[in-house]
Amino acid sequence: MRSIHSTQVASAFLALAAWTCSNATDGGGPMPASVVVAPDTAILQDDSLQLRTTVQDAAGAPISAVVNYTSLSPSIATVSGGGLVRSQGPAGVALITVHVSATVADTAMITVLDSTRITRLALSARPTFIASSGNIAYITRLDVPWVKRLDLTSTAFTDSAQAGSLPCGVVFNPAGTRAYVANQGSQNITVFNVATGVAIDTFPVTGDPLPVAMSLDGTTLFVTTNVNRLYKLNSTTGAVLDSMNLPATSHHLFVHPNGSLLYVATRDGGSVLEVNWHTMTIARTFTLGVQTLGMEMAPDRSELYVTSGTTDSLYIVSLASGAVSTAPVGAGASTIALSATGARLYVGLLFAGKVEVLNRTTRAHIKTIRTGGTVREMALDAARGRIVVTNDAGWVDIVR
Repeated sequence: MRSIHSTQVASAFLALAAWTCSNATDGGGPMPASVVVAPDTAILQDDSLQLRTTVQDAAGAPISAVVNYTSLSPSIATVSGGGLVRSQGPAGVALITVHVSATVADTAMITVLDSTRITRLALSARPTFIASSGNIAYITRLDVPWVKRLDLTSTAFTDSAQAGSLPCGVVFNPAGTRAYVANQGSQNITVFNVATGVAIDTFPVTGDPLPVAMSLDGTTLFVTTNVNRLYKLNSTTGAVLDSMNLPATSHHLFVHPNGSLLYVATRDGGSVLEVNWHTMTIARTFTLGVQTLGMEMAPDRSELYVTSGTTDSLYIVSLASGAVSTAPVGAGASTIALSATGARLYVGLLFAGKVEVLNRTTRAHIKTIRTGGTVREMALDAARGRIVVTNDAGWVDIVR
C-alpha cells in the first residue's frame, strides 16, 4: 500500500472504523490483506477515467471483496461507486482512495490537466517580449542577444536572428515584412527583414529602450527609454522625428486604431497618457494612482483596459468620459491580451503562474489557466484564435 498524503487518507478512513472483516469479504472467504488501485495518471478537464482495483489475500492471490471509493478532492474530481473518476472542471490533483476495510486501502493520484493549454514549447534564456504577425511570432530573451522565430502554423521554433544586448520589446510593421527589436543593453533598435531573418539596419536611441510600437500606416516607430522620453522615429531611416518628456519610464505602449492617438502607460507614474502622436502633445491624462503596465482596447474603442503590478485589479478606462472602474483579477497583473473575437480578456499574473480569463463585457471570471513559472507577455495568434504566453521560467505556452 502506498503511503502518500497519509493525513488526508487517514481522515477518510475514520468513517470506516466500524467495518468488520466479514463486511469486506465475499461470503466468509479468504481475508483481504491488500488492495491496489491504478493508475496514477493525468486526465484533461471534463474528462473521465476508470480505475482498476485488485484485492489480494495474504498469499498475494486475487480475491473478490466489497470495495468503497472516496475522492479526497471532490472539487477537482469525483469518483463513482464503481471507480469511475470524473473531472469537475478545475485543474489540480485529486487523491482517490479505495478501501476494503479501515486498514486495507490504497490511493490513486489523478492529475487534472488544464485542457486550455494546447502545447508547451521549451525555450531557454528567459523568454519575455513577444509580437505576432500572420503565421509567425518573434520572441525576445533577456539572457541572449537572439530573437526566436515561432511558426504559429506548426507551433515549432524555426530560426533565431541576432539582435543586440538585452533584447526587449518587439513589433512588426503592418505588412509583416519588418520587425523591430529594442535592445536595452545596446541602446538601439535592430530592424529585421522578416522573410530572410536577417538584420538590415540598426537605429540608435538615447537611453535604454524597452517598449516599441508602430503606427497603423507603418511609417512611424514609437519607443520609450529610461531617460523618461517618448521618441517618434521614421520607421525606414530611424531618424528621430520628435520626442516628448514623460513623468516616468514607460514599459508599455498601445496604438489607437484611429491613426492619431498613442497610449503610454507611465508605470510608476501611476497614469496612462493619451498622446496625439502627430503633434506629440498630451490630449488627456488618465490618473489611476497605481503602477500601470499592459493595455488593450475594446473592439468598439469604447474602453481601454490597463493592468497593474501593484494591485489585484484590472482597470477599465471609459474613453468617452475618462471614468475609471475596476474588475478583480489577482495580484501582479502585468500583461493583457484580447481574444480574436473580442469577447474575452486574458490577464497574465506575473508571479502567480497563471492567466485569468474574463468576459470582456460583464467582467465575469471565466476560467484560470495555470501555467506555473513567471508569466511575462502575451500575443494573439488571430488566425487560430489562440494566445501565446511567454514564461520567464523557460517555456512558451499556447492557450485558448
